[in-house]
Amino acid sequence: MKSENLSIIAGSFSALSDPVRLKILMEILKEEKCVGKIAQALNLPLANVSHHLRLLEKAGMVRRKRYGKFIRYRAKSEELEKIYQFLKLVINQIRENRTD
Repeated sequence: MKSENLSIIAGSFSALSDPVRLKILMEILKEEKCVGKIAQALNLPLANVSHHLRLLEKAGMVRRKRYGKFIRYRAKSEELEKIYQFLKLVINQIRENRTD
């Protein structure tokens, strides 16, 4: 695997390392939502959710779409698929190298 791809994956894992960000991601996997709806669903302050969304967006895990004054967020399934494929590769390597 190329070094640049590993850097991208490492950034993704860093973004996913916070339980609040994982909760937010799970919330927007269901459907596209605005910050206020996410904050309400998770019972978190609006500023806190906005901060975490910015970090997830910077890591390429979230996309946003503007509807007039409102911005809605959605998880980027293609990025999550890359992480899934990487984890499958790692797990397969572990299985192959096992010397039970």
